[in-house]
Amino acid sequence: MDLSPEYIKMCEKAKEIQKGHKFVEGDYVQQIIDPDDPAQVFMIHHENDAFGDVVWLPRQDELQAMVTKKHDEKFKALEWVEVLEALIAYYESMKEKTLNLTQSWEQVWLFYVMEEKFNKSWDGEEWRPIT
Repeated sequence: MDLSPEYIKMCEKAKEIQKGHKFVEGDYVQQIIDPDDPAQVFMIHHENDAFGDVVWLPRQDELQAMVTKKHDEKFKALEWVEVLEALIAYYESMKEKTLNLTQSWEQVWLFYVMEEKFNKSWDGEEWRPIT
């Protein structure tokens, strides 16, 4: 699980995925309790554990679920092959555009989700609309 400052910033700025997320057991969040230590990261053990200003840090499986369709079980394997092929093609094109911006698979999947679902790309500081 990527808990780096870069990933936390990317998640915080991804308002589209933050909006409406209902916290569940097992979610990772950044929760600022002590302003002198803003990088406190916790795993939620109960849905009421999240309080105040928190940033949801989606795991890789949660990001994958955002771009996969809900089909019958017999179609899932074919769907995953298509998703993985698209991700590999995306990753190859992304390497040319963003060079070394990504440091984890969570970051690669977040890039993919934001581009596929919201037509946005990361410039190192913000998610910007792709024109």
